[in-house]
Amino acid sequence: MPPALLSVGTADPLLDDTLFMADKYSAYGNNIDLAIYEGGEHGIGHFGIQEDEEMGTRARKHTLDFMKQHLMTKETK
Repeated sequence: MPPALLSVGTADPLLDDTLFMADKYSAYGNNIDLAIYEGGEHGIGHFGIQEDEEMGTRARKHTLDFMKQHLMTKETK
């Protein structure tokens, strides 16, 4: 499987599911980047009240950096 990025906040109702999925993805030898944001709500960095707060900006930058590293060709970087 390709490298994966999972971003989740500790206030996200899907925290446990995200941690479980990251564990399973990794257990099968896949590269996983798990970003956990203390106090982050669902959608951190992409929508919601925390989108434009420092934590949201940091989460969005991490996502974009991951995409540049793994998804873009040398010509588009």
